[in-house]
Amino acid sequence: MRLSSKADSALVQAESPAAQHVEIHEMVMENDVMKMRQIPRLALPAGQAVELKPGGYHIMLIDLKTQVHEGNHVPMTLTFESPDGKRETVNIEAPVRPLASGSPSGGHHHKH
Repeated sequence: MRLSSKADSALVQAESPAAQHVEIHEMVMENDVMKMRQIPRLALPAGQAVELKPGGYHIMLIDLKTQVHEGNHVPMTLTFESPDGKRETVNIEAPVRPLASGSPSGGHHHKH
């Protein structure tokens, strides 16, 4: 998924009825080890696309309520915040796709 904004903004929250918890994550290299961590916000600089993908920024669905399968769509609500604190929500339907083989998962087995 690619996110972009005409003005500076940030993704500050994601929710889905398909999971108990939804978090915004990033993957980073620390001492030659790929680590995943939750971040409170994902900056969206004006006019620049930010890509969410395995091995980088992504939305983590934790404790899925039911199994998802390739071809399904997962409803999500994304909340964005402008520099002045104004929030806007956008509802999306994210398609379920298999993770690419060989992508750096660090042994992490939550469903994305």
